[in-house]
Amino acid sequence: MCATGEGSCCCTTGAGTPLPTDNPPGAARLRARAGTHATFLASMTRALSGSAHPELAELSTRDPADPALALLDAWACVGDVLTFYQERIADEGYLGTATERRSLVELGRLVGYRPRPGLAADGWLAYTLDPDPADVEVTVPAGSQVQSVPDPGAQPVVFETAEDLVARPSWGALRVRTRRPMPMTRECALGLRVVYVDGVSAGVAPNDRLLFHFDDGKLPTLRIVESVHADALAGTTAVALVRISDKFEKACRETVGRTGRAAFVRLDVLRVRAAPFGTAAPQKLKSTGEVGATAAAVPEFEEWPLDPALYTVGTKPEEERRRLWLDGDHPRILRGSWIVIESADGWGTPFQATDVRSRGLAHYGITGKVTVLDLPTTWYDNPADGTPLLSLHRGLTVHAQAEPLTLADGPFTDGLTGSAVDLDRVITAPPPSRTVLISGAPVDGGAPAGEVAHVLATHTVTDPNRPGATPYTVLELAAGLRHTYRRDTVTVWGNAVRATHGETREEPALGSGDASRPGQTFTLAAHPLTHVAAPAADGGQAELTVRVGESAWSETDEIAHAAPAEHAYELRADDTGTATVTFGDGRRGSRLPTGTANIAARYRVGLGRAGNLRAGQLSQLRAKPLGIDAVVNPLSTGGGTDADTDAALRGRAPLPTLAMDRLVGLRDYADFTLARAGIGRAAAARLTVGGRELVHVTVAGVDDAELDPDTAVVTSLLAAFRRYGDPGVPAAVAPRTRWNLVLQARIGIAPDRSAVLLEPRVRAEFERVFAFGARELGRSAYVAEAVAALQGVPGVVFVDVRRFGATLGTTPADAAEVTGVAQRVLARPARVEFGAAPPTEVVRPADLVVAAPGLPGFVVLNLEVAR
Repeated sequence: MCATGEGSCCCTTGAGTPLPTDNPPGAARLRARAGTHATFLASMTRALSGSAHPELAELSTRDPADPALALLDAWACVGDVLTFYQERIADEGYLGTATERRSLVELGRLVGYRPRPGLAADGWLAYTLDPDPADVEVTVPAGSQVQSVPDPGAQPVVFETAEDLVARPSWGALRVRTRRPMPMTRECALGLRVVYVDGVSAGVAPNDRLLFHFDDGKLPTLRIVESVHADALAGTTAVALVRISDKFEKACRETVGRTGRAAFVRLDVLRVRAAPFGTAAPQKLKSTGEVGATAAAVPEFEEWPLDPALYTVGTKPEEERRRLWLDGDHPRILRGSWIVIESADGWGTPFQATDVRSRGLAHYGITGKVTVLDLPTTWYDNPADGTPLLSLHRGLTVHAQAEPLTLADGPFTDGLTGSAVDLDRVITAPPPSRTVLISGAPVDGGAPAGEVAHVLATHTVTDPNRPGATPYTVLELAAGLRHTYRRDTVTVWGNAVRATHGETREEPALGSGDASRPGQTFTLAAHPLTHVAAPAADGGQAELTVRVGESAWSETDEIAHAAPAEHAYELRADDTGTATVTFGDGRRGSRLPTGTANIAARYRVGLGRAGNLRAGQLSQLRAKPLGIDAVVNPLSTGGGTDADTDAALRGRAPLPTLAMDRLVGLRDYADFTLARAGIGRAAAARLTVGGRELVHVTVAGVDDAELDPDTAVVTSLLAAFRRYGDPGVPAAVAPRTRWNLVLQARIGIAPDRSAVLLEPRVRAEFERVFAFGARELGRSAYVAEAVAALQGVPGVVFVDVRRFGATLGTTPADAAEVTGVAQRVLARPARVEFGAAPPTEVVRPADLVVAAPGLPGFVVLNLEVAR
């Protein structure tokens, strides 16, 4: 029987040997076989009748059953097997074609590259202590363990604190000021639009008059109430005032905080509105002076002349017009209280009553009870010519019965930003360089955020020109906050300490040394060995301490590079994370001294993306030190990445030969960064900020694992730049800005295809084309790419895109905000943008535009049979 194909053992073909072995660049597999079974057999069979072997001319049979042909077939099989393995071995000699991980590892070692281990996630823990009036310090020792609350189906992970933490009860969960006393200067009394008073039933109503008193001996400032709003939750009433002028509002802002201003005394509300006596009196009948006038004549009226004696306090001329007869009996108007006499045009003047009494009065043709007020100055002016008439008083309104109001703290609506954080209380001053965590909701309505800050100094402040102000502590930070937070959501965590994913293990008897044996090797019992981010060139450092006797030996990249007497060991880990420790042979690294169980190891286990947790997930104390109440991670943990995959090895292995651990050009910064553990993408750009050149590197984690500016992956990279780069050129690192693609498409499929079965394949193809591994920082996404990807799936007849765009959000509501079909989703490189007034330069990292697998509402595919 003869079957076609290169694996057949009995077929002949016209092809000759050796086969061509030319290889184009970028080939996934090499062509290194001189032949296959079929070509070898064909060549040998053809040679039977060739002139080179005349002695075989009489062998004319070509029957495979003939012993001679069977012998050729056997040798063809030998050649087939040999060349098959020859080609496989050749493939393993190149990074681009090797398939065995061992080959990739060994090829990388030839140029000094070791597979990057996975990294442990890192983050910050915040402790709260039991209340203690003495505010005694409590020390949380390094290595204290906190366990996560796992998601359904996940395993809990353990974090350990990286250093000792000196904590105090007063440094726990601190709040910032959300209310503060109202600014109260003369200018503010004229310029404020709202004042806050205690209580929700203060009895203040629109159109009431308020008097602001100061200790400068001047008349109080008069304001009119526009509206009133009670806040039952805060227990205050907001009193809106009629606006006077912009210049007073500006003057108020300028005088707040200045010293030497007149002190505020009190705020009064005038609860009674009355009129001077006689304003309701009818005009008097005008006398004609004619004797015998008939009653049938039409009466005429005239205004009453004012009686000067009625308004005079004493006998001196300066005591005229200082007595006010107020219509009605007002027993709550007291001696020494203030009143306001307001003209018809709304202009009011305050007066302080020197004497108050009640009596009856008959004048101006009417009688009634009145309240008599003696005033320190004249309260009305006589006309320049003519007799003063009662009409001077008819348009006047008197506001009286002053009652004090208690000012309340007003809401502090300004967002928390800048480098000063004002707390709502006085705390024991933390030491300089204290690390604190700040968490809260941004004012722009985004997802809750947070950051790490460092305290430079603290001081206690009492706001001047704010009546009732109490002292509070202000934290001066080393740098301004990255976000602007809503004050009512902000928490400042003062008992903060860095922690990393991993659990400590002890092996007091890892093994026994034998000086007669070179290159002893020992395997750690638990795995995976924890690696944390470090400023070293490869970006990682093992959490392992090996002691021989009482001495700690040091790790070296290659034991072959160690000096003969150097106490060093080489650490290697396999694909499962199992670590082995290899010691020297006396020529390359010192041999182990002979002893029984004289080798001990202390190490940590745990790493990878499982340690990237949401804020609040780390909350279970494995051990509770005395005085500790609770613990939490206010910020998400990040930086946890898995070890190099085969694809990563192929791409990263040449990088050390490019940067050579020295950073000169932009390409060096990018290559050096990409070669480090925990980094999946890197792009370097030269920017000019503040007139000075800056090297900016945008990074993304392995498989786009979340990186925060405060994670060790980022901070250790900055430290590495300072170590290996040009000290005269500043460098900055920032995580990428991720844009999640949104696609909605109508897809026609062939009649013989099932929409249920084809939809996952179409979705997977879209996600493959726009996956993190297929995109670069700053690479835009085109709708044509999406159409080509979907159209290339077998069974798809047509693609009609209805929506294509991207959003920073991750919720269905965010995806729904993307409308229309964008021909290109622009991904911008790192750049400098100018903020709002005052003009500020803001450095933005590069964009990464990718598909977002698993997010509902981001990829909507409607499959239908094409007609």
